[in-house]
Amino acid sequence: MDNIIVAIDFSPNSIDALEYAKLFALHYNVKKIFLFHSLKDQDASNTVQYDLEQLAIPIDNHIQTECFVEEDDLDTGIIKKADEVNAKIIFMGITGKNKVGQKLVGSQVFKVVNNSHIPILMVPESVLFKKFEHITLALPFIENMVQKIPYQNINSIIKATNAALSIVNVTHKKEERNFVFKALTETFEMFDEMLPNYHFPSGSDISKIIIDYAEKNDAQLIISVAGSFDFFNRIFSPSITKKMAYNSNIPILIFKQA
Repeated sequence: MDNIIVAIDFSPNSIDALEYAKLFALHYNVKKIFLFHSLKDQDASNTVQYDLEQLAIPIDNHIQTECFVEEDDLDTGIIKKADEVNAKIIFMGITGKNKVGQKLVGSQVFKVVNNSHIPILMVPESVLFKKFEHITLALPFIENMVQKIPYQNINSIIKATNAALSIVNVTHKKEERNFVFKALTETFEMFDEMLPNYHFPSGSDISKIIIDYAEKNDAQLIISVAGSFDFFNRIFSPSITKKMAYNSNIPILIFKQA
């Protein structure tokens, strides 16, 4: 994994996300960490650049760092910069156990999620990095899964971390048997090379079921796919993704629907 980029607004949880990203870089052979700060709605100053460079001090001499202070909005600026530097993951801190935190922080994070073709790794506040031994993939059953799930990119991340994989799909009794059979077949086609465990619980509180499964199975990362899934949008809607992000103590890596 070559490069990663971290959103910094100097809030405590953005600093947490940076510290998490530094340890991630150390474990997974990241060559360079980029720090991105948006100056939108505040005055540019040398102090911001200095503070950013102080934060950017690497924990290992083999990992380079570089800082960007831009006037673009965060959601457009960090995606554009991530493309320019070929960053494979955008790291962002998130808090939100209360409504105030959700409004202030979540609005920025999910603007990036909604517009980014680069996966976003959302780091809950105060979460310390742990090497990925077990990854939980929350997977929707949808029409034409192979075309819509970015499984090759997901598999490349899993291979890079050398973690065990569990796939969780929360089923509904109303789903037609033929549809489920086809979705299962496509799931096996996409992920069987990763030798995953499969889990198919049922229930209405999708986010809680997924988080509970990940916690009980000692997962260090949850992977989710965000997007509009037509008839099955109710299963992995943006609101479900947000609820998972705000309530999980496990980092969540979000891929955009292909």
